[in-house]
Amino acid sequence: MGAVPPVSFSSELVLVADADFLSAHEEIAFNAGDLDRSIVMAVKDYVRVADPVVASPTADR
Repeated sequence: MGAVPPVSFSSELVLVADADFLSAHEEIAFNAGDLDRSIVMAVKDYVRVADPVVASPTADR
């Protein structure tokens, strides 16, 4: 409870990842669904597995 991993398990929910964040890091770490467990993986593997829409944030909001 309380953990929100950066993946989508629903085709109705579009997963968007920040391009600047992804390019600035080699690894991503996130909670594994249990507050005392984490997953660390290469960003390239995260993008391959999670298949997010990669976008840059805009200042025109």
